Amino acid sequence: ALYDENDESDIVGMNEDISDGVSDEIHIDFNENQGVIPNEIDESDEVGSELSVGELIALAQPDHHGHLTWQLLTFVLLSEVVGAGILSLPSVFSRLGWIPALSLNFMFFLLTSYSGLLIFRASQAFPHTRSFPQLFRTVFQSKSAYGYAAFCVYFLLFFYTTGDLLVQSSSWMAISTKLSRPFSLLITFFASLLVLQARSFQNIAAVSIIGVITILLPATLSIVQLFTADRALYPTGNTALFGAEVVPALVAVLELLYSYAGHVVFLELISEMRTPAHFSRSLWTSQTIIMLLYSAVGSIMYALAGDAQWMQSPFTASLPPGGLKFVVQLLIIVHVTAAGAINATILTRAVQNVLEPLVKLGLRSVFRRKSRKHAPHDIPNLRATTAIDHTISTRMPVGEWKDVSSTKAKEREEAQNTIEASNHPNPTATAEEHLHRGIPRVADQDAWTLPAVLWWLLWTSLITSLQLTVCRIIPSFDSIISFAASIIATQANLIWPGMFNIKIFWHSRLEHSFTKRTLSIIADTLLILIGCFFLITGT
Repeated sequence: ALYDENDESDIVGMNEDISDGVSDEIHIDFNENQGVIPNEIDESDEVGSELSVGELIALAQPDHHGHLTWQLLTFVLLSEVVGAGILSLPSVFSRLGWIPALSLNFMFFLLTSYSGLLIFRASQAFPHTRSFPQLFRTVFQSKSAYGYAAFCVYFLLFFYTTGDLLVQSSSWMAISTKLSRPFSLLITFFASLLVLQARSFQNIAAVSIIGVITILLPATLSIVQLFTADRALYPTGNTALFGAEVVPALVAVLELLYSYAGHVVFLELISEMRTPAHFSRSLWTSQTIIMLLYSAVGSIMYALAGDAQWMQSPFTASLPPGGLKFVVQLLIIVHVTAAGAINATILTRAVQNVLEPLVKLGLRSVFRRKSRKHAPHDIPNLRATTAIDHTISTRMPVGEWKDVSSTKAKEREEAQNTIEASNHPNPTATAEEHLHRGIPRVADQDAWTLPAVLWWLLWTSLITSLQLTVCRIIPSFDSIISFAASIIATQANLIWPGMFNIKIFWHSRLEHSFTKRTLSIIADTLLILIGCFFLITGT
């Protein structure tokens, strides 16, 4: 209501003028003894040498088109947000009590829904931004702001996905006590790598549907099993309206807040939509389902177990040994693998978009230098000259060949014209076309060509290998993950959305009534203050 899409007077643009072009033109001389050779080769004229690294990376990006409907995105959001946190809700309820648990669950539903709408609003103001780092650069016009956001977002995604690998590894070890940690990590590596080859978000949406099913099913099976269990073995504990201890209650509040986390990738998910304007439908649908699920699972299990000593977190661990527990653990592994593919895909894309054009350009430079060293006249766009017959005794400028065969002369003329066309760009081409000539492009994630598939396999393998290495060499890495989540996820969920809403739409608010303007500022400020409180206490 506060943003007029036709009024861009208060929006900071991010378009950057790129004045340096790329020219790989090679001047041709005709030598009567050697034929057609380049008269000068300067290795400083490599493709992209006139561009900064940032400009080169920007020009190397593939064309992007969203394909997800809002219904499919709803499943992606559910798989991204719900996660295994739903299995810890009985413990949260037992530490908070009935009234605080249900009230805070509804309050966090409203807060995170509002902050999600603010992220959506910012994306509507800047449709070209597809991540928080890009939004920071656009709004603040600062490389430092971009670097800060990129560090926060991608380190958090790295920690999240590494945590998913740890959960998978521990679950495999719970299924089979004979499995060692290294071997369980190896199984986790290949399982995660296989799922990550889905690549496109259309396929990730299908994986997300599996992720949603495989978290709801074990939760339901566990509730039914514990509800029908022998009360002598599983007695019901006490319940209370309010928790008795402050510190455990505060920890439970933070756990409940992080159970709504997922905003850090909202901008990426919005860009994957066929109609980004429909994101609010997915947001409200998924948030409502999540709030009802949390209330139902937490309430049922708290009423069933109370503060009983046998209740563990996650509550699926409270199941007696047997076939059902094995099936539940297996379903949780499938869920964590499927849900983790969302964050892992976004992280891998970010790494690929930055490193792949640089790697390709470096490889191209190496191969060119080797080619010049061993065959200095064998320039790729001059290979057509090999078609020129060595029986020619006299060479003239293009169009004036002397030869005994008119047929061969015509073929040679066509070959020479091909050379000339490749060396002299079309003068009517746009500046953008000239700029893109010879720039190595990032493999399209939606393409299924062999090079695109192999490049994606390379990047997913490298990142997953790095994560498993971190799991092995850093003890208690799960504590580091919790620390990073408390610092960064709180910012992305609450602080950043309120901050951007104030920054972007400050001038447009001046055109509205004092009451409406004041209420909007109060709401955004309150969101930021709540985020700062949980940032400090969580840390």
